[in-house]
Amino acid sequence: MKKYSPVLLLLILSLALASCAPARVSARQAMTDAMEAVKAADIVKVREFMGTDSILGAAEKSERSEESEESQPENESGLTKDQIAAFFKNISYKILSASEDKETATVEIEITNKDMQSVFDNYLAAAIDMFLSEDNEELTEEEQAAKIASILITLIEEEEDYVTSTVTVEMSYKDGKWIIDPNPEFSNALMGGLDLSMPDQE
Repeated sequence: MKKYSPVLLLLILSLALASCAPARVSARQAMTDAMEAVKAADIVKVREFMGTDSILGAAEKSERSEESEESQPENESGLTKDQIAAFFKNISYKILSASEDKETATVEIEITNKDMQSVFDNYLAAAIDMFLSEDNEELTEEEQAAKIASILITLIEEEEDYVTSTVTVEMSYKDGKWIIDPNPEFSNALMGGLDLSMPDQE
């Protein structure tokens, strides 16, 4: 039987293991994957890239076994799953540039979404009208919540204006994957110009 030296066997084994290891994903591809998750309103996957610091990353609680799909539970942002899907259904993007080194990356991205500030302004007016109407008094809390959710979704669908923003996003490579660093401008662009950040307290 032909014998191989231990050094040669170790080299062969190392090469075999290296060939089986998953290739490192580029920052550009990671940003693409993150944006596709946003478009699909895949909150679980979005959290892999953004954590819970952004408005979208914090959008949904972990599902509980006692909650049913029909109940449309609200999440940490106060939005239902259908509302979240409506917010990002029409989003589009273009990655303009991406540069990276071992642990950090910078991505410039152009994001277009419906003018959500316009939607929100109309939503506030419609919500006030609804709550002041006599018909609203006959509705249960659940029916009121369902009605106000439907109003928001309808306003998003009917909005014709779009907002385009160009944002520079920093990313960090941690635990074998790219993470998008917290960035209010990026969150604002995703939300179609709607700034939901809390004002600074003096």
